[in-house]
Amino acid sequence: MSKLHHALKFVEKATLGSMPLRIDLLILGKLKQKGFIAKIDEALPKTSNNQALSNGELLALLMAKLASTEPCALSNLPQYAASIPLAAVLERDDVDPTMVNRYAVGDLLSRITEYGPSRLMGLCSKFMITEEELLSATIGHLDSTSYHIHGAPQEWNPLEDSATLKQIEDGEDYWESDKIKIEVKHGYSRDNRPQDRQVCHSMIMIRPPQASLSLPVYQHPITGSTTDVKSFAHEAEHSLPRIQEYLPNLRYLVGDCAAASFLTAFYCKLVGISLITRLPDNLSAVKTAFDDAYADK
Repeated sequence: MSKLHHALKFVEKATLGSMPLRIDLLILGKLKQKGFIAKIDEALPKTSNNQALSNGELLALLMAKLASTEPCALSNLPQYAASIPLAAVLERDDVDPTMVNRYAVGDLLSRITEYGPSRLMGLCSKFMITEEELLSATIGHLDSTSYHIHGAPQEWNPLEDSATLKQIEDGEDYWESDKIKIEVKHGYSRDNRPQDRQVCHSMIMIRPPQASLSLPVYQHPITGSTTDVKSFAHEAEHSLPRIQEYLPNLRYLVGDCAAASFLTAFYCKLVGISLITRLPDNLSAVKTAFDDAYADK
């Protein structure tokens, strides 16, 4: 069990008066109160009248489950729904845990694929983070991780459907990162499962002065064998201009030594962002890269 789940086990023993304190239920209630569920329903509408719960409700359940002591696997969502007072939390008398099933979750994932995961993250960030926090953010932290996938095909391309692909190619709102083909491959494993194929994941976080925690504003799944040098350069080229639309005062991007490359530095310079990075062992190559990137041309 992770340290986070150990901490959540301890929190669940706390009480609020005579009632147990459940962080996950507080999150669910807050998401509904703030209108998050309704906003997601607008972006990810249901495609079938047979689906009882909306995609906004399903996504809120997934987010709350991450703050519970239930296992994080997506397949465990029905068990989680059965462990909470679902009708009371969603304020709906016509729902029960059996409506949270693999068919409903499958439709949610299909809608996210069509909408674009990076684009959805941008929508969630603008909704969940206050305008004051977004405007006060001047520093972004770029990092990556990887996670193994059981039973995954050798190649996974969620954009194989020609109608969906044409919709994305024609849509101005689609992020470039959501058009990239993803392959599940072996690579450097950060979760100690080198025997399994994996997907890599890059993310940008901000920590506004008034915030007590770092806040995610961007995420992007990428092919499992992609190096950080390549993925960081891609984010600098394709994602920073999008991120600047709602982080207009972003001035610095912080990354580890993989960001110390010509392309990352060059694309940061193009959008007026200064790159802060730890230098790798090959200092002469880094000096040449930075001299080239920042040369006046």
